[in-house]
Amino acid sequence: MPRCSASAWLRRSPATACWSSPAAPCAEEASGGGPGRGLDPGAVAPFDGPPTEVPVRAAPIALLSVLSLAGVASAQASPPAGRVLGPTLGPVGPEEAWLWLWAPGVEAVEVAIGGKSRRLPVRGLGRGFGRVRVDGLQPEEQYALSVRVPGVPAPVELEVRTPPRPRAWGRLRFGVGSCARWDVQPVWDQVRAQKPEFFLWLGDNTYYLRRKGGGADWDSVDRMLERHLRTRRIPNLLAAMQRMANYATWDDHDYGPNNSDRFWRLRAEARLVHRYMWANPGCGEGEEGVYFRFRWGPVEFFLTDMRSFKDVRKSLPPERRTLFGARQLAWLRRGIEESDAALKVVAGGQQLLLGYPYAEGWDQAAPEREAFLRWLARRRERVLFLSGDIHVSELYEVRFPFGLRTWEATSSGLANSTGASDLIRLARRPERKWVVTVPNFVLIDVDVPAPPAPPTSGRLVVRCIDADGELRAETKTTLATFGGAGEPSRPRGVGPRGFFK
Repeated sequence: MPRCSASAWLRRSPATACWSSPAAPCAEEASGGGPGRGLDPGAVAPFDGPPTEVPVRAAPIALLSVLSLAGVASAQASPPAGRVLGPTLGPVGPEEAWLWLWAPGVEAVEVAIGGKSRRLPVRGLGRGFGRVRVDGLQPEEQYALSVRVPGVPAPVELEVRTPPRPRAWGRLRFGVGSCARWDVQPVWDQVRAQKPEFFLWLGDNTYYLRRKGGGADWDSVDRMLERHLRTRRIPNLLAAMQRMANYATWDDHDYGPNNSDRFWRLRAEARLVHRYMWANPGCGEGEEGVYFRFRWGPVEFFLTDMRSFKDVRKSLPPERRTLFGARQLAWLRRGIEESDAALKVVAGGQQLLLGYPYAEGWDQAAPEREAFLRWLARRRERVLFLSGDIHVSELYEVRFPFGLRTWEATSSGLANSTGASDLIRLARRPERKWVVTVPNFVLIDVDVPAPPAPPTSGRLVVRCIDADGELRAETKTTLATFGGAGEPSRPRGVGPRGFFK
């Protein structure tokens, strides 16, 4: 495994980490390129961890254990047994990686590469949650990181693959999934086996549930965090997050009650919890939203927020209904216009191009969707849409009557199922390439050749792999099937105004 020299890495100062870094979690970025603001560690009272009735699942001893650390522990108090979780990987840039961890009272960790180590500060967010910036890395390298945390006897081993600097060509592999409800999630063993550079979590990354003794997980920040930490402790999920970068948006079940929208009374508290649990490279704009963007080689990713601004009340006229809100849509359009990536990816928690009766999705705000897609058609943009939510995975190729050609992959059911899966499977839409109704994830490979080959010769492979490792579906195409090229056709269900009814 090629690695950057440890001596070059050690020459970088650990004191230069700051929220203005291009991959800094929830960083404020200039000119609207990427949203987010610095976190406020004092926004709420310190979190003392889950109460005793919430079981603490022990990860394998090589990943998560408890003891003091010589050298680092001498300068700070070690957390008690069971009070450390992580670190895991957050966003990764060409020259840096961000680590997430929950370790109350820990101010620094020791990070080693190639046997050479540095003491790096934990940038606390409050309630024991923090981030660690590992800088001095090199683009397109693989690293083995050994992280010693006070109170943990064995180092936590991480694998990092850095992306190239932004360019119009290259290869990447990434995983996509949503709806991780169950306490046993074997799908993560299969995710690890495929070795993606990163994983896109498209919501319902944990499930806020009603409690037997009364109340629900969504009742308070403490209860939301209890549920998140319980899911994060699942051993093979934790191990997977330590071997690939992680980027996450949310959907209703890790935002609030079922089908929650912008009127959810604990909307701000839910956003705070999301910022504690995910080291994303952005976090909306101002004090709202969790959307952000990042670049990996020839692809620009836009992870959207389909909850914070959602207002599809039937009392509103259709043209006033929204899933994204004007500010987020302006950010999305601006980002697409600015990007020179060969392929753009727009990802969200609910289905975007198509939908099912009585299910949530962008068709609940059809005029907003049509206006955006017509704008894409005029620009001849190559955009792949990704979604989750419905507990089945599907792939669609869609040609709109106004000239836009695009694809949508829905990846849902990491560890959940639906009683409607048979009905969805039997709904034979002409645009659908395949549907998978068992727990699974979607794996995507992008390969864009270097110039002088045109970007349209780039290849895209979309696979669906189940929790047993079986390849359930596979589609291969090229980037020539995106944008405005070719004669548009009208899919079944498109009305005279050019949109789905």
